[in-house]
Parts: sequence; C-alpha cells; structure tokens
Amino acid sequence: MNTPVTIIQTKDNKYRAACQLLPGCVVTADSYEDAEAQLVHAVENYMASLNVTHKVNMETTRSVQWSETAVATPAIGDSA
Repeated sequence: MNTPVTIIQTKDNKYRAACQLLPGCVVTADSYEDAEAQLVHAVENYMASLNVTHKVNMETTRSVQWSETAVATPAIGDSA
C-alpha cells in the first residue's frame, strides 16, 4: 500500500512535508532531504502509535518551486 505525501517549499525557504492520510502528520525542515527523512520517521511513529507495523519506502520526485501549493507528491509504502 502506498501512502501519498506532499512536500512543498515555502516562501521562507523551508520545506513542509505532510501525509494526507494521517491527520496531523506534518513536518518542517530546512532542506528537502531533511523533510523526507523526518516524514518517514513521523509516519513510522504515527503508525506505531496505532499498533500498526508499517515499513516506510519513499519514492520521491524532486520538483520544488517557490510556492505555497503542493509541488511534489512522493509515495510512502510498505515493501513486500
């Protein structure tokens, strides 16, 4: 199962990453790579809090623009 996420670059040069299927699962970082890593950790912790084992495998498309709207939609999923 893939879990869609969005990573955007804000006007203040920060990166905000969120998992749309997990309410409140949002991180902010100084770099795209840090946002990815933090979001993987956040998703794993979120799923652990629900007592669900979910191995995170993120596929990303590096497409960042100066915007307040979503510019990349990677997928997080468990590997088989």
